[in-house]
Amino acid sequence: MRRGSMFGYVSRLLSSVSRSAADRSRPPCGASAGPGRKSAFKPAFTLIELLVVIGIIAVLVSILLPSLARARDTARATTCASNQRQVMLGFLIFAADHRGRLPGNFYDSKNPDPEKRAWLLNDTDPFEAAPQAGTLYPYLKNEAIYRCPSQEFIARDCGAGSNGRFDYVATLAFTGARQEHVKLTAEFRYPDGRVDTDVFTPVVVEEDPAHYLNRGGFDGGHSNIDQLSHAHRGGGYYAAIDGSVHWFREPANCTAHNWYSQGPRGTWVSLGTAPQATWGAWESQ
Repeated sequence: MRRGSMFGYVSRLLSSVSRSAADRSRPPCGASAGPGRKSAFKPAFTLIELLVVIGIIAVLVSILLPSLARARDTARATTCASNQRQVMLGFLIFAADHRGRLPGNFYDSKNPDPEKRAWLLNDTDPFEAAPQAGTLYPYLKNEAIYRCPSQEFIARDCGAGSNGRFDYVATLAFTGARQEHVKLTAEFRYPDGRVDTDVFTPVVVEEDPAHYLNRGGFDGGHSNIDQLSHAHRGGGYYAAIDGSVHWFREPANCTAHNWYSQGPRGTWVSLGTAPQATWGAWESQ
């Protein structure tokens, strides 16, 4: 039955139940309560009618709940994409203030220039220092931007949900890279040999909690065997160097190693092969 027909049927049924109750509330023909007397007839529903109404309400709830859940998920996905766009814009503003260089990352803690250290969390910082201790925070000044609304905090290091501090990380290979040397487009190479050339290069990504946002890898870098999130329609969002945000369903058997981008020298480089990249490492690719 179509939804419109269902609502029409429910409306007619409720109207019928209401008329039935109203008919019972009228006194028999010729009977009168008389002045000063209360009528013995009171409006009421029978048990069967009440059960019918309850059943109708249950049907309506079962129809509406999936729609409400989809609307909620869509709103959360939109917020997640917006958050990543803002983080990426923060990267670009940082680059404009630092001679075209993107922010540093996890392994830049020993850099003598504090401005070239991690955008989110240094390897010498306590986990609780993120994201406020990062070099990007002065540009964003809002902890909520670092979190995906679809990832609820359950517990730290449990492999599910948010780690409680951040849900977005940055491709480690681009640590301190020149903005102009990060290509807009990339390749995604599937294990079966297929190559998707119609993808954008991921710079800021939402990482999968089990691989390894909330399972051992508490850093701001995406590399090696890290995977993209699957929180939104089985896939996840990521931001490209131009500030655009894109959705991609990364297969469960794929990692950062399956993403390839051209380095400054034109060589195609796997974005998973720089597990401990420091400031400017991309310039040698």
